[in-house]
Amino acid sequence: MSFGGGIDSYASEIIRMVNLLGADHVMFGSDQDGLPQGAVINQLSDLRKVVEALSKKGLEEKVVRAVAFENYARCIKSAMQGRKT
Repeated sequence: MSFGGGIDSYASEIIRMVNLLGADHVMFGSDQDGLPQGAVINQLSDLRKVVEALSKKGLEEKVVRAVAFENYARCIKSAMQGRKT
């Protein structure tokens, strides 16, 4: 994902989305692999840096967990069961 300001700015945008949409509606997805070189997130392992930035910015641990994996897991589980989220 190309985003001016790097990881810190990307984390700020995630926090803005959490504040706007609610923590249950923001998540890391699975489409980070294959992004162009120089993107903020070059590989899935870079998401760890985003998690660290979110924590440093004071986002509650339960919200970080939700955004980092719980919301995605909930959506995938629902999709696999054939239900709407």
